[in-house]
Amino acid sequence: MIKLLRSKLIKLVKSKRINVFLLFLLLSFLFLLLTKLTKDYTKTITFQIKPVNAVENYVILKDRSHKLNITLSTYGFKLLRFYLSNPTVEVDLSKIDDYDNKYIWTNRKGLASVNAQFDENVRIIAVNPDTIEFRYDKNAVKVIPVEFNKEVSFVPGFDIYEEYQLIPDSIKVIGPKILLDSIKVIQTQLLKLEEVQSNINTPLNLILPDSSENVVYSHKKIIVQGNVDKFTEGTVQVPINIINVPKDLKINYFPKTIGVSYYTSLRDFKDVAFNDFIVECNYKNLVEGSTFLEPQLIRFPENVKNIKLSQKRIEFVISE
Repeated sequence: MIKLLRSKLIKLVKSKRINVFLLFLLLSFLFLLLTKLTKDYTKTITFQIKPVNAVENYVILKDRSHKLNITLSTYGFKLLRFYLSNPTVEVDLSKIDDYDNKYIWTNRKGLASVNAQFDENVRIIAVNPDTIEFRYDKNAVKVIPVEFNKEVSFVPGFDIYEEYQLIPDSIKVIGPKILLDSIKVIQTQLLKLEEVQSNINTPLNLILPDSSENVVYSHKKIIVQGNVDKFTEGTVQVPINIINVPKDLKINYFPKTIGVSYYTSLRDFKDVAFNDFIVECNYKNLVEGSTFLEPQLIRFPENVKNIKLSQKRIEFVISE
């Protein structure tokens, strides 16, 4: 049954009669469309405003109200062009009023320039609203630091050597001062990497503020670089210094040294020594009635990380 229906359908498509019928149907549709498009219509269309000829160091603050609802009369072909595009009209700011940090366009002064942007086959019937304000500010320049967002994990025994390099680590921003004052930092998109064991060199987009339409940025992305190296753990015994002990007191404490563990690259391991670290206990921080001091790491080399002290209390007694 299905094969029979399929064969009949194929014969129908191949039939000259059906082809002629479809051709006449298409021609009828095109004739009807042409008839409609050559008639005159009156419609209201929303035009986006493009402000031009502002003072050179002024920047116009964009606003959703910057649009005109124009009622116009013309034939269908013209109207179709407006519907198929995002129509705009220019407003010449040099020819309208300027005061209190804003340009003010009015129907009375600006309608003629709007009319001039349409050809003679288009008749403007009405324009709304009758008043539009264009707020502006003077351009300023500000250098803003870049903040690196990351979630990076390494293969055990590997880590980042020194610090990540951001190229550039700050960007130049040009725009209205009122907007630049609110921008304190520019963040990167999140860099998420797992089980890293080789050097990092990747572009990363910047997250630009919502006000970016009125602001020019020197960069919209940066390069993140990081040298990855093999790391190992190390420990040293560091002497404990007691400071700010009153002159009339003599104390004895235990232990005299403390274990310091750290994480460093294999290339730097042999260069790390106990005297690169300083651990102190400040007698001034002693809690009244307590018999122990708290050790604090005062100094450590730049090429180590994840530093830990082996104990948090140093016991002491006051000697006579």
